Amino acid sequence: MNRRMLLVCLLALLLGSSAWAQPVLKLPVEVKGEPATFIRIAANTDCKELRWFSPDPGLAVFPVDLLKNSLTAVVTSARPGRYRLYAYGAKGDVPSEVAIVVVVIGDTPPTPIPPGPDPGPIPPSDPLFNQLQTTYRGVASEENYRLLKLLAAGYQQAAKMARESQQPTVDLMFADIREGFRRLLPSGEAILPVRKLLEAELGKHVKPVVGMPLTDEVRAAYVRQFERYATLLEAIKP
Repeated sequence: MNRRMLLVCLLALLLGSSAWAQPVLKLPVEVKGEPATFIRIAANTDCKELRWFSPDPGLAVFPVDLLKNSLTAVVTSARPGRYRLYAYGAKGDVPSEVAIVVVVIGDTPPTPIPPGPDPGPIPPSDPLFNQLQTTYRGVASEENYRLLKLLAAGYQQAAKMARESQQPTVDLMFADIREGFRRLLPSGEAILPVRKLLEAELGKHVKPVVGMPLTDEVRAAYVRQFERYATLLEAIKP
């Protein structure tokens, strides 16, 4: 093979491997705005589309299907405060890391936002926390701790989706929630023991049946459990 042909082959390999490179997704650390105004947040990314969500009540995120460009989020809030906004996407078949920006509404103190909702004291009568802490320690690592906090955010998102779902049945609502988890935690297998523990716990409280109507009572049961799991996961220490 001559030198020119070798260079062509190397170039082809380099171009081919770039399709599998980790997608770029960066957000500003913090953006500020006034209550009841529209705030635009642009991402620096090579993903073609992004999905946005906030686990914090009070921050409204415009649905991406209503925007011309999903690479820029539009949010608003009537209440002053500090809110987390997450974004994720993919480049080809490679998912991006989840990016976060803090949205500051109104005149709020410039203190750092806590890593999650304040769980407060964990009731000693709830044995699930100790089970979760023990299960997580079996797979503990810096990367898995990051995934654990994403799982907590996923349950916050699940509670919000359950509260706002327009699906007529529980199984259809749950399919939407599972898709949300899949997008948020594409590499969540590393903390699979924790996820399986929570799935088993959920089955003790709500047992979905195909075609079961999504009544207010059933919806409230899901919201209670999802918010409980998010709080307990946030309380786990490295």
